[in-house]
Amino acid sequence: MNITPSTCKEKQIKSIKTTPLLNYQNKLYVVQSIVYLEDNSNAYKLIEEPLNSNSLLPPLSFVDNLLFKKDIAIIDSIQSGKGANLRGAFYENVIFPILTLLNNGKNTENLIKYKYFKTTSSDSMKYFARRIISSKKHEGDLSSPEKTVLILSGDTSISEFLNNLPPDQTPLKQLNILPIPLGTANAWCNCILKTNNPTTVFQNFLYNEYRPSTDQIPLYKVIFPGGDYIFMFIIFSMGFHANLLSLTTNDEKYKHLGIERFKLASKDILDHYDLNISIKIGGADKFCNYSYFALLNLPKLEENYTPSPISNPLISSLQLLGYKSSLLKKGNGLIDAILNGYNTNPNEIKNFLSNTEGVVTKSFNKDFDIEVDLPDNDKHTKFEACVDVKGKKGRHKICYCF
Repeated sequence: MNITPSTCKEKQIKSIKTTPLLNYQNKLYVVQSIVYLEDNSNAYKLIEEPLNSNSLLPPLSFVDNLLFKKDIAIIDSIQSGKGANLRGAFYENVIFPILTLLNNGKNTENLIKYKYFKTTSSDSMKYFARRIISSKKHEGDLSSPEKTVLILSGDTSISEFLNNLPPDQTPLKQLNILPIPLGTANAWCNCILKTNNPTTVFQNFLYNEYRPSTDQIPLYKVIFPGGDYIFMFIIFSMGFHANLLSLTTNDEKYKHLGIERFKLASKDILDHYDLNISIKIGGADKFCNYSYFALLNLPKLEENYTPSPISNPLISSLQLLGYKSSLLKKGNGLIDAILNGYNTNPNEIKNFLSNTEGVVTKSFNKDFDIEVDLPDNDKHTKFEACVDVKGKKGRHKICYCF
């Protein structure tokens, strides 16, 4: 029996993936993730099946289940990833009916208490971050000193949420963030949770597989001239990567494609952009010309792309990954360096980074500054900067990370 009937028009199916979600009251609930060929859009169906002896999921236990002891906020960022029309209604078709099922017939004390927020504009995340954490009381707001926030999104929305949290003037003692991966690259989930399957993440949440970490997530503050700053937890980049993110985000030709947009935009950048940026970092004596310059906190930038295998998101240390402009003069030198991250052998990736001329790597675990030499006649693509997955425009000479 389908709990959530499909609302999608008949389209040719590219793939169907079925993931078990819940064993409850002698029934098995599974989620079908459907990808359509026409526009690469997603749809999700929650299906109820008779329980059989082959089920690997144990019955959901309410004993010591943290679900009933949490103040939960669910933020559905429908602007993330491929957008609401293409990414699928995971909350409406999966999360909401499951939480309704688990609350059915329960008294008030045993209910799973949560508040649902759905973005309607680019400013919604800013409002939600401040309201959820605010010490002021609003109807339906959460009041516990520990809050758990599920963010249905990609990496951009997580960054927006973190950067719009209010100052530390509230009674909140701990904030637990669990991303439900519905973005394009889902770098954070791929590195921390080791999956980009939203059903798997939600299943682990229901079964208490995710416990609040005792380690705080390290954040890095990037300060631009004039006082503007932003906190990052994934990447700061200039050159190829920054232009790739800018082009795929702002150009309508790429904006609503899936992960394949990066391949298409990469060719455009390599064919037409001037990838030669003069940068000095961490007290170096002289400038160095880069085509690809990145400071990474994560080893992976997408599920199968690991450009910086020694990066560790739980250790306060940034890894410089730089490809010098001289690689452009060596045939496919720059392309080979960029594609190195798709190698499935981490040791071979490390060997390439260590032994290839024109590749620069270095670790930073203290404050440092970056100076960029940009002549006034340079095109805007030369000074495009990316902090996590948001572009930062302007002619920035120096920035500080700590």
